[in-house]
Amino acid sequence: MGRTTKRRRVKPTLASRKLHNQDTLLLARPGGIEVEVISTGAAIRSIWVPTREGRRNAVLGYPSLEQYREDPYFMGATIGPYANRIANASFGIDGRSYNLDANEANSGNCLHGGSDGLHRRKFRLSLLAHESTIICCEVSLADGVNGFPGNRNCLVTYQLPDPLTLRIDYRVTTDRDTIASLTNHTYFNLGGSIDEHEVAVYADHYTPLDQNQIPTGKVACVAETQCDLRQLQPLGDRAYDHNFVLNQAKRPIKQAAKLSSPSSGISVTVFTSAPALQLYTGDGLGKPFWRRAGLCLEPQQFPNAPNEPAFPSPRLSKDAIYQARIEYRFERALT
Repeated sequence: MGRTTKRRRVKPTLASRKLHNQDTLLLARPGGIEVEVISTGAAIRSIWVPTREGRRNAVLGYPSLEQYREDPYFMGATIGPYANRIANASFGIDGRSYNLDANEANSGNCLHGGSDGLHRRKFRLSLLAHESTIICCEVSLADGVNGFPGNRNCLVTYQLPDPLTLRIDYRVTTDRDTIASLTNHTYFNLGGSIDEHEVAVYADHYTPLDQNQIPTGKVACVAETQCDLRQLQPLGDRAYDHNFVLNQAKRPIKQAAKLSSPSSGISVTVFTSAPALQLYTGDGLGKPFWRRAGLCLEPQQFPNAPNEPAFPSPRLSKDAIYQARIEYRFERALT
């Protein structure tokens, strides 16, 4: 949780081991970051970054692997089949309505794919030798799970294309028309309080929310609002759980956000193929963590897009392929 420790040098290989009947894989490159991925939710458990004071874990994670099975915070997890909220836990395709798991009890919304979403699934982990070693995480979702249509095969891959970059690729196929929006729910803490972190989101627009955290359907300019984060600035005590419409929408990979800790000298820039990004400042975090212990930068499709024709369509047609990418590019001060 953002702590620094002197660790022995990690060899530039990928180790596999079994802990408490839970698969975990480690990805590392010489002089670079070290990433641990577990099979529950294909979650990121740790990202160790080399700094001037040793190696620092830049993300939150549970000390026990068993805690991920009952985790209420989506800690580091793969989110899907649809990230964020779907209003009233329902949507339609071609005139047919689908009722989803209303797992957000206070609103009746479906949040992050429902209570049995990808964050709860045990993925099959394997290694693929390529230009760099890749962790492959695979799972299948049956037609009707949490109300979503289609027998779907989901593949999440993690790799380090260079020593300080973590790349995540998502791939989903289906045998029925459905919807798809996958992301990662890592909570970053690069050092110290997140209130002292600096943040930027490269978006001229955002989607205003109603009382149930559902977009109103409008797209508004960030100028002269709390959502104007176009320049790197101290976060302070401002709270966010907002969807930003990213600039350069037509670019296949775009710069989405940046987070920096002046105290540790670590920064991370998020690049993505997604059209939007959710900034969440962890105000709902509790034990064993604490409120605002970390923040999330979640590339995604628009929340509630299946019910908003004006938003980019998240529809995944039968026999088509959903693909998305996230890159976390780290920098660190060594002097």
